[in-house]
This record gives sequence, C-alpha cells and structure tokens, in this order.
Amino acid sequence: MLVTQALVANAKRKLCKIADLKGQDYCLVGDGAYAKALLDHLVQNEITLPSSWWVSERQLDYPQVVQCIENEQVTINEKNIVLGTGHFQLEMIQRLKARCTEQSVFWDLMLCAPKNEMNLGASNEQPNHYLLYIDMYAEINIPAYLNNFFEYVKTKGTQVRAHHPLEALTNEYITGATNVIVWNGSTSAFLPLLRQIDELNINITYAECGFFPQHQYFYFDKQGVNNNSQLYTDNLSWVDETMMQTNSIQWHQQHSVLVNNKANIDDYIFVPLQVPSDSNVLNHSRFTNGMQEFIDHIEAKYQQQKVVFKPHPKDRLSLTYKYSHGKVSNDDTQQLIAQACLVHGINSSVLYEAALQGKPIRVEGECLLSKHMHQIDKLLAAICSRQFNIDEIDFNTEKLSQFSYLNFSSCDSHLKADVKFKLKTKNSSPEQEKVV
Repeated sequence: MLVTQALVANAKRKLCKIADLKGQDYCLVGDGAYAKALLDHLVQNEITLPSSWWVSERQLDYPQVVQCIENEQVTINEKNIVLGTGHFQLEMIQRLKARCTEQSVFWDLMLCAPKNEMNLGASNEQPNHYLLYIDMYAEINIPAYLNNFFEYVKTKGTQVRAHHPLEALTNEYITGATNVIVWNGSTSAFLPLLRQIDELNINITYAECGFFPQHQYFYFDKQGVNNNSQLYTDNLSWVDETMMQTNSIQWHQQHSVLVNNKANIDDYIFVPLQVPSDSNVLNHSRFTNGMQEFIDHIEAKYQQQKVVFKPHPKDRLSLTYKYSHGKVSNDDTQQLIAQACLVHGINSSVLYEAALQGKPIRVEGECLLSKHMHQIDKLLAAICSRQFNIDEIDFNTEKLSQFSYLNFSSCDSHLKADVKFKLKTKNSSPEQEKVV
C-alpha cells in the first residue's frame, strides 16, 4: 500500500529549476526552513515570488508574500504548486492532492539534492567505473560515516556518485554502475527509486549508522535496515563463542567507568524517547501519533514508580511534552542506563546500549531485540561483528561479502559481474539468486 501511494504521489511530481519560476504563477506550500530558504533566495535574486504562500501560521518576517492558512478543510486551486520541503515531497503531495484540482502540478525544486552528483574519488584511469550512492542526507552521512570507505572505493578505481532518492535517474545510468548503495532507504522518498532498481533486477546494498557507539560505526546489509535487516531473520548460528567474548571485552574496555559504577543502582526506570518522525517508530510501533502518546502510556504503566525520561536531542517538539510525575533529564545516556533498574523504550538504539550493559529492558516496538530476546548475547555479538569503524582504511572482504553485494575484486567488470542479479521466476524465493 505504501509503495502504491508513493508511486502515485511521485507521478504528480515535476522536477524544476529555480530559474523556471521566473514569470510563473504559482503558490508555495510549507513554512519550514526549506520554504523560508527558498523565499530568501527568490527575493535576493529577484525571481518571481509565489502568488500565495500556504502556511500553518502567519510568518511575520515575510510581509511581501500573500499568506494563506492551510488546514485539512481548505482547497488549493492553483495549478502550479511548489513543494516547500526537501525531504518529504511525497508525503506533502499525498496530503494535498485530495484538496487540489486534477490539473494541479507539484513542482519539486530539489534544493537538497547533492550538487554535481557529489562525484567522490573520481579516477582518471577508469572514469567509467562508478558506484551509485543514494541518500537523502549525503552531505551529512558521507563525512560522518563513509569518508574512509569511499576512499577505499577510490583505490579500487571507482568513483562515487551521490544522488537524492527523488532525483530522476535513467535505467541506463543505474545499470551502468558497478554497485548500488542506499543509506537507510526506509522512508517514502526511496520507494519509487527502489521499485525502479528492483525492476532492473539489481541487488542493493543498504548502509546505516552502527550501534556501539552509533557515531563511530556503520554497517552494510543485503536486505535493509531495522526489521528488514539480515539479522532479523537470521538464526545467528554463525556467531561463535570467540565473537561473544570479543564483544564482551570490547564493551568493558569502552565503558570501564560505568562498569565500576554499576553498584550505584537507583530505583528509577529510564525511558529514552525518540524522534516522532523516525521511520523505525512510524513503521514498527503503535506509537504513530507522537511521543506524547508514548509518555502517557509509560506514566500510566508506572504510576507508583520513579520514571526518568530523556527526550531525543533532535526532537523539535521535546519542549512541548507534558508529564504527570515523570522527570526529564539530559544527563549522559550511558550514566542514566548504568544507574537505572530498568530501561523501557520503543525501539531506540539506547535499548541496545542497555542490553549491552546487561540491564533489564522492555521493548514496545518491533526490532532486532524483540525478535531475538531469547538470544540477546548472540545478537549483540552479531551487531558488533558486522560493524565497520569509521576510522578503518582497509575493509574486511569476508565481512563485505557476508553483508553486502559490494565486490571490488575486478573493477574491469560491468555491473552484471560485480552485483548479483536476482533470478525472478514465478516460484523463486528471495534466497534464490543467480549470477549472470
């Protein structure tokens, strides 16, 4: 259902350049940072302003634009509608299309798309070899996680071309890549491109930030992230005692101070909150109406117990939440875990940190922890074993083979030799693959 909705919304979307707005009659929808940056650019460059700007509340800093309050009852009759968002275009179209005319066209200026394809590690010797990297936040995730890996890719004679998932990429361009990497890929913006790649029978390597600690690691996966990860359906039989011991030693080395303080256990229940728009929350939990719903649930469950909440640092709504008896803390997360008697969350990465500390946990959402609750030690060892440190400069080919379709052993080969193509037959299973 989500794929169908995304494809329908995407069909109504028209890619445009800012220069295309000159002399046009159009309206702008959205009053976030993206829409305001666009308006500032239009004013500074003397480009035609929108005939109307649909906002959730009046924006006093923009008196030169006619503003209209948008709500679920209002009809937008303009033919040309500029999308005032750089990442949630499909969601905005889905929300607006029932209140617009059949002739309405949604213009997407793609201001957040990587500029000049972000060609990284270009090789003069083999300019035709490129890895296709798809990411909504490439300018953030590449320097934070993948710089060293893409330098490694460069040594293999391959350049990296980064694109926003809603850019229009031709079939020829996609099939010309030696490999395809998608960062996360679990939001609606990825669905049209994922469908296009799937129809080309090309396997995708997914990438995501790691767990222990999140900012220091990343991982690859052949199936996806969160509940679509390989580890979700894996029986973890490949995890041996050596991996589990290595995992335990590494954790004790990294958290020796907290281990020494574990005797100072308090009687509070620690509840890590998440960003309400987190795809892991929206797609894999029942708390789809925001964190207030989860807060109310926790406080009703622990009416006679001390509860400590920690809002997510990136949650812009965190100051609006109301608590009946729970306390709010912005103390160090590891310390809050170490001194809690229980950690209760939805499917936050903090729950994994708590499990790594040996704390009792309760998981409300679907995630790897809820799936492997009977073998948490093996799961944690598997998670640690498949991670890559962002500081690595050489990458274990065995690990790459196990958790990705990346193959740089022969850069003279075409995509069909580097990436396994799925043999799609009427009776084939996802495990049935064939190299062609």
